[in-house]
Amino acid sequence: MFYSSIRKVDFHLAVLLCMGIAFFIIKCIVTYPIKYVGHADAAAYAEMADSLIHGRGFSVDYISWYFEKYDPKIVRPEDHWPPLYSILIAPFFPIFGKTAFAAKLPSLIISCLLLPVVIYYLTKEISGSKFAGLAAGAGILLYPFFFRWSLHCLSDILFTFVVCSAVLFAVKSLDNPLYFYFLGVFMGLAYYAKGSGLVIIPGFALFYLIAYKSIKKVIMDRRIWISFLIAFLVLLPWFIRNYIHFRDPLYSTQRFAAGYIGYQSWETGTYGLYWGERPPPSYFDKFKEIPVFQTEIKLGEEIDDKIRQEFKNHGISLSEEASLSVKRDKWLLEDDIIYTIRREDGLLNVYKGGLVHVIDMTKEYLEAYFWWTFIDIYSQWGKYSSIAFLTYFINIPSLLGLFLLWGNPKRHIVWITTLLLILFLSAGWSPINRLAMPMISLMMSLGWSTYFVVIKFLASLTGKIPFRKVNIRKFIRSVNKRDILEKDINKTLMVLSKTFYFVKNKLSVDIIAGFVLCCLAMPVIVISTENVDAAIRKSGYPYREGAQEWMDMGRWLRENATPDSITMTRNPWELHFYSEQPAIQIPRTTLEKTIEVMRYYKPNFIIPQLDIRPSLKSLVEGKVPGLELVYDNKKLKLYKIRYDLLP
Repeated sequence: MFYSSIRKVDFHLAVLLCMGIAFFIIKCIVTYPIKYVGHADAAAYAEMADSLIHGRGFSVDYISWYFEKYDPKIVRPEDHWPPLYSILIAPFFPIFGKTAFAAKLPSLIISCLLLPVVIYYLTKEISGSKFAGLAAGAGILLYPFFFRWSLHCLSDILFTFVVCSAVLFAVKSLDNPLYFYFLGVFMGLAYYAKGSGLVIIPGFALFYLIAYKSIKKVIMDRRIWISFLIAFLVLLPWFIRNYIHFRDPLYSTQRFAAGYIGYQSWETGTYGLYWGERPPPSYFDKFKEIPVFQTEIKLGEEIDDKIRQEFKNHGISLSEEASLSVKRDKWLLEDDIIYTIRREDGLLNVYKGGLVHVIDMTKEYLEAYFWWTFIDIYSQWGKYSSIAFLTYFINIPSLLGLFLLWGNPKRHIVWITTLLLILFLSAGWSPINRLAMPMISLMMSLGWSTYFVVIKFLASLTGKIPFRKVNIRKFIRSVNKRDILEKDINKTLMVLSKTFYFVKNKLSVDIIAGFVLCCLAMPVIVISTENVDAAIRKSGYPYREGAQEWMDMGRWLRENATPDSITMTRNPWELHFYSEQPAIQIPRTTLEKTIEVMRYYKPNFIIPQLDIRPSLKSLVEGKVPGLELVYDNKKLKLYKIRYDLLP
């Protein structure tokens, strides 16, 4: 009984799980002492989880931006970040308290114990090899980029896990109908992890169409329809919630970001004030080419005084950081707004937006996501980091796998999902390398599958080599060696001959290929481990404490201000995490408009950061009265707002 049970154990999976447990312990040791929860997204996920456990649902009492004019009481339904990661955090807060470690635990668990296992099974399904599955799972577990981001309170690792799980269940559903139901659940969960999860759903319909090779078969297979119905039912509660609050089941303020990315700077577009002055931008707004002005000035390769003066003459003030560059045979002037400057009829015409600009930006973003997915996650197009090998060594072969695995329909969902994500992110979002995690994971699975197929084919050729017929003595004499050398070579070749004969007759081709694959994986494992170790020893956040000034500021407010005090700040998320008091964003606008926002929400304090909110300079310097310094931690200053002095 014992030995029969032992035979049923998947030792490859057991090895991977042991590695995962070891890395989970290491990650816990690294993250447990760190008190900083993280910036923006990270703190926002943690705050939504805190609202959940206190019975406030998915509501928060801080304001991140001004796409909408929220109620002056500030409490509002979260309208930007999806809820799944916050739901996973919620059970850990009652156990460990509201700490950064508790907020990061879901990411640690998924990265060490769930994602590698999913990649293992996916690779095994595609390649038919447990060795390939182990190489892929270990690669994901050890990959330095994944290791680093798994230490953050972010949903990227979770989204990667959900997407890869959906792909796995789609692959397994071809052999076992039970997995159609799991597929439906994870298609729905993908949207709860990230808004881009909706994009991959049509890809599964395309996958079944390719796998079945018949539209009629797809239409007649009710299991496919049931899986999509399950996905819809999973999504329905969130759709209803959004409709109740926003009259739009798909509402998210992320849609506005798609309207200014590549057209306005992130700071201006995200934190601008849209109250009645202008509607929030949409994706299609970028396609409208708006002429700004025309000039006869000859354009050099630097922004000189004449160019600045010409913009100023047309009512456009450029910042000191404004930069001019040539991209795709046109000039781009990058400031708060990105201007396109083209030579037409001997004149220089300045535009905002336009179809040509959107196409160029999309091409540029497409290059970035392609480079990160297949060549090097750490660098930009045409450049290589010191550990680019970890990406291109595995992921470039995945492109060959699309053809070498031609007879395997399971591979199709891997490239379909990857392609959909790359195209969507290139068209609707700016390049952020952590968003490439799902694509990298899927291509690693396909890459190791390709390696195994190629090695297995080469190993099968050894069976056709007539080792026993090699005339060793004749071979040695043909190269005219001395007797003593002849004996040494003769002995060596005899050993090799017997070894190959043993391999040929005693070992299966799969075992040979698996052994060679493990040898190929060794440099990946060694390089990855060395880089992870170096990062743990030398790098800053998330391996060491970060943003101490924000934690100190939040604690000071909690200890010295009343619980209902409101603070105006560029970073309302992490400040709220430590102060547990309402906070609102400082809009990127004029001082007059900022004061208008102050009078609407009545904040008690403000933390001005002049490098990113320069309009506050005259207020901070006292030229405009209204502020009183109450706390200074050397990096951040807290001022009390004196409404009796404000103009």
